[in-house]
Amino acid sequence: MTDGVTLSAREPSKALDGRRVAEVISIRRDGSTHRGSGYRVRDRLVLTAAHIVSDAMEVTVRFDADQSGEWSAPTTVAWCDPSADVVLLRLERVDGPPEVVPVRFGHLARRAEQVEAHLVGFPRWKLRRHSDGSWIREAHHAVGTVAGLSNSRSGTLEVTVDPPAEDPDPAVSPWEAMSGTAVWVAGYVVGVVSAHHRQEGLGRLTAVRLESLASSEPANILGFPDGAEVLADVLALVDRADAGPSRATHSGGSLKLDPVSRADALMRGPLEAIGLAAEVAVAAGMEQEHPQLAGETYLRVAESLGVHRYPGHSMLMKRRAVRAFTAAGEKDRAAANLVTMIEEATLTGGGSEDGGYEVHELRKILREGRLSEESVERANAALALFEAFQHPFDDLSNLAAAVDILAAKRVSSLPTYVLALGEAAIASDQASVVAGRNAVFGQAADLSPDPKIAVRIRLCMAEANSDWSKIVSEARRHQLPQPLAALVSARFARHLTLSADPDEAAIYWGDAINGGALAGLGHDTAAWLYSIRENSLRYGPITEETETHYLAQVMKAVGGEPLLPASRDHLADATAALLNKRLVQAVRASRRALRDAVSAAHLMDEIRASNVLADAYVAAGEAKRAAILYIKIGNAEAVVELIKKMDDSYGDLSRFFADAAPWRRAASYKAMAAQSDLAPDGDVEPQTAAALGDFEAYLQGRIRQSRRASSVGLAALGLISKLIGRASRDQAVRLLAILDPLVPREADSHLHTDDFHVAALVGILEGHPDLAEPAGKQLLDLLELGHPISDQVANVAADVIDANIEVFSARLESAAASGSVAAAKLLVRIDKEPPDPAIARSAYARLTAAYRQPPGVFAHGIDLATPALLVRHLPEGEREAAAQALLDRALDRSEIAANRREALNALKALRDVVSPGKRDELFETAMSFAEGSQDGSAMDDVFAGPAHPLSQFRVSFGRASLVIPGLQLAATCASPEQAARVERIAAGLLGQDDEGIVHGSALAMSWLPPHHAESNLEALANHPSRSVRALACVRWPREADPDPELGLRLARDAEAIVRRTLAEAVAGMPEDAEVLALVRGVLSTDRRWSVRRLVLPTTNTDTTTNTDPTTNTDPTTNRDTLSGSS
Repeated sequence: MTDGVTLSAREPSKALDGRRVAEVISIRRDGSTHRGSGYRVRDRLVLTAAHIVSDAMEVTVRFDADQSGEWSAPTTVAWCDPSADVVLLRLERVDGPPEVVPVRFGHLARRAEQVEAHLVGFPRWKLRRHSDGSWIREAHHAVGTVAGLSNSRSGTLEVTVDPPAEDPDPAVSPWEAMSGTAVWVAGYVVGVVSAHHRQEGLGRLTAVRLESLASSEPANILGFPDGAEVLADVLALVDRADAGPSRATHSGGSLKLDPVSRADALMRGPLEAIGLAAEVAVAAGMEQEHPQLAGETYLRVAESLGVHRYPGHSMLMKRRAVRAFTAAGEKDRAAANLVTMIEEATLTGGGSEDGGYEVHELRKILREGRLSEESVERANAALALFEAFQHPFDDLSNLAAAVDILAAKRVSSLPTYVLALGEAAIASDQASVVAGRNAVFGQAADLSPDPKIAVRIRLCMAEANSDWSKIVSEARRHQLPQPLAALVSARFARHLTLSADPDEAAIYWGDAINGGALAGLGHDTAAWLYSIRENSLRYGPITEETETHYLAQVMKAVGGEPLLPASRDHLADATAALLNKRLVQAVRASRRALRDAVSAAHLMDEIRASNVLADAYVAAGEAKRAAILYIKIGNAEAVVELIKKMDDSYGDLSRFFADAAPWRRAASYKAMAAQSDLAPDGDVEPQTAAALGDFEAYLQGRIRQSRRASSVGLAALGLISKLIGRASRDQAVRLLAILDPLVPREADSHLHTDDFHVAALVGILEGHPDLAEPAGKQLLDLLELGHPISDQVANVAADVIDANIEVFSARLESAAASGSVAAAKLLVRIDKEPPDPAIARSAYARLTAAYRQPPGVFAHGIDLATPALLVRHLPEGEREAAAQALLDRALDRSEIAANRREALNALKALRDVVSPGKRDELFETAMSFAEGSQDGSAMDDVFAGPAHPLSQFRVSFGRASLVIPGLQLAATCASPEQAARVERIAAGLLGQDDEGIVHGSALAMSWLPPHHAESNLEALANHPSRSVRALACVRWPREADPDPELGLRLARDAEAIVRRTLAEAVAGMPEDAEVLALVRGVLSTDRRWSVRRLVLPTTNTDTTTNTDPTTNTDPTTNRDTLSGSS
């Protein structure tokens, strides 16, 4: 094969290459010159039309004409078929690229199909005058179509292209010299332009087909083995590519391709590329009579496909080999090949289905029996490996048992299984699996002929035993190959980052980055650059020097073979599967991505993979597993949001309190704070002790974190504030001592600890009455600091101040006399007149002042509730004037809905301090709102309702409708005679789909004075809305003869808000009632502390009459009994 090529090292051409388009110049015997086009199809062969070189004395081909890379060569005819108008010209020399990728040839079936075609040649109409005055021909790339049924009589191809703009010379075709141009369809050359028939117009060319190339002489010249297919069926290949795994039947259904046809469709190109198509065809012919020889041939082809990086095609060829060996009765050999395929699929990680076919076949062979003992052991080990990697929760028990068996027999494949077990164990926090098998892992590392596998096994041991000294020393002393030394440095750096040693971690991340760059590991180096960036983001400092994003992008562009190559992007697969709700695939792919990221020390990828896996677990209902993953990566927001959806399910995550990584401790504190109401009594003191230790360390500056990281100290204080009321007295005393230095400071200043500080003091006052003096002193000291913490004290601590008024009264009056609005507000809440009337006068002036804004300007966040509360002790005339001012503002449609709602809510503070006539007026006006006749405010289309999902300016000031605030005002103003009117409207709204409307309506009904309730209590208790069932809890104890079964059902309701509301309702009722005692007994064992504490005998339940119903609170209990707050 003088002009052939060995197609083993170069991939087939997938599209035409402009540098191989040839200008063919033929000098005939009469001295005339003819021009055409051609294409270099092999290293020394050019394909063109035969009529161009007819009667030629000399033929020259030129490439890249009039360009810097121009070269030309004389040619001779290698083969010619004048009847087909096809010729192969042999280059006598090559001054350009010595080798080219072989062209693939094809034929188009004659059927009703139109396909896209590409042609590049040198037509006459592209003749141009050069700047030096000479004439040149520009190349023209025509994109057209070939219709399958055209020119059926002549057997040629009709190529339709865009015509030239004009035909300047009717005597000569504008397409002259386009002859010989190769016609490309779907990456195959299917014809050669032969003629332009002017009667067909300027947009049609005729091309000859290439069937003549399939004869033995040109096929051998082109380098095809005897019997090999020269012309591919292009339309069939296009059909298969379009159909994918299945193809359409004539009946319109879907026919699944059998494995052999699918393999043929996928493998035709690669087999041709490596020159083994003929060998596969021979093996296929031998399968019936000589299956063993066929299987051996398939294995050789599979190995070659693997070498040339066709892993999927190699796997399909191995399946053929297994089939052949099975047919030959070579069960052990078939099983051995299946085992190898499972190992490769599992460890290199293909798609989610990888290994499934092999596992099915291997199990079938095992069931049939007749395998050697060694084959059975290897098969069982492979199945255990597959199952471990498929298990959604990383159950490694079977794989560990298989490793123990292989180790006992010193099987050569032991390192493969030990590595899989070790890396899976480390990635899934099962280090004890490795630590308990140190001898086995050491044996496997020594047994492995591959140094990379040996090092990775030793890294698993170092991680599990926290003994890094030897392997790190070898890496730093260059006793390991550079890529592996870089991997060791990166794994140790990851360990140091997780162990809260950021400075030392940065050193080893740097070693890994330098080593990876020198070793050409562009992909891994980029990942390690992102890892050192993550180290800085978690611990600080964050500077320009620590921003490695741009350098990482450069290293990605550099590329290079990754240390742990994978056949797929598992993280992308997992994300796509999760979006499409394919949870099994999402979990498998994200677990695989997580294992790979941990093994390669790609910290950022580890975080991302953990997050996707956690999201998949959430979608699958595995909330506790998801919570652990969220905590491990420090995603506190996600874990808190998840816990809110877990209802009464308690997940103890306090083991992370002792974790070295500060982000894990911060996330775990927040997670436990979110479920503190469910914490068992025995867990309270240990959790409080851990949090106190971290909060002290935070105040002393002993916890290193960057400012962007979630603060461990604040998260710890948040948990303390939730638990301190249930913690020991000693812990409460210790907390007071820790918090005391945070109080003295400049007035009107703020600390990040303030919110939790106030909440913690409230907890001490509620749970430790004997510490009321020191806790109350701190609370009042904070109040006197002024805004903003004084507002926090007034809003959060009102109930405990009321309950301990003897502690607070004198200093509250002193603070109010000094002008403290917050202190005055607290005094009014407990129905005491503030000593300084100036505060009330100022509030009155604010309520009655003109509020109109310039046109187009709207104020928001006006806080009318506080001044409305403060004017309660002014003379009646001023109280009514203030009420009228609020009423006018509520009725003002030129105001935005949010401000009108604020006015309606503020009026609840005055409903009991105005004259009966004014109260009736407030009631009737409120009813007009409740009936919907007052809806419609300024800028409703802009400010009200949720923001558009695609809006960059995302703001909402609440609902446009004022029905609910009107209904609630009416409920607080209603007399027993008026209550039925309110109830009718509210009951009608309980069937709405909007839970906010249902809750607001139920809350209004709970505030109505005693009256003949029209709503059926049984219906309320069975309502799907928890707010309505909570309303039933408010009304049930007031029944003359409460139904015990109904009460017990409510006491066992699945929703905490319902049980808590019932507990609050029965807490103030007579204790001698037998029915109520039964209900109290159930509630006293509730899993939530906020429910139990309300009915425990020692609980001092506050039943103070509310005087501030301005924030949707119950006017009789000073609590929003339907809100779920404790």
